Amino acid sequence: MKLTEKQIRFCNEYLIDFNGTQAAIRAGYALKGAEVTAFNLLRNTKITNFIDERKEDIAKSSKISIDKIINELSHIAFSNITDYIEVKENSITLTDWTKLSKEKTAAIESIHQTKDGYRIKLYSKPQALEMIGKHLRMFIDIIKPDLPFNPEFSNWSDEKLLEYINNGKNGK
Repeated sequence: MKLTEKQIRFCNEYLIDFNGTQAAIRAGYALKGAEVTAFNLLRNTKITNFIDERKEDIAKSSKISIDKIINELSHIAFSNITDYIEVKENSITLTDWTKLSKEKTAAIESIHQTKDGYRIKLYSKPQALEMIGKHLRMFIDIIKPDLPFNPEFSNWSDEKLLEYINNGKNGK
């Protein structure tokens, strides 16, 4: 079964901002219940497959890759303010910006001239580091699933809980 024109419109709208409710509304679904409609549409494997294919097409046509994104984030994550200023005795001056690489300037969010000189703001290093860390799966904890309340569970180690869960799934 093919997707309807309305479903395709939903998929294309969803790819704009990944907001299912707004995509449903923009695609012409009823305002009332748009959240439920979006939820149901996004559970449909034909729709999610179509969205995934469109994402791949967009990435290929725009030549965006995970490597490029991580590389750009790394420029931000590992930037250093001393690349942009020079501290001499009691004064701070700007580095000769003609000598800065594209990679260095990629970390600059904004520059404002003030009455006292310039104000340089770099993109958020912690945010860039967090995004890289998430991509590299550095911050994943073992998530304890919801188990029926049993005081005995509170003293169990993560390993024992996981064994209990896995044995339960395997019918042991």
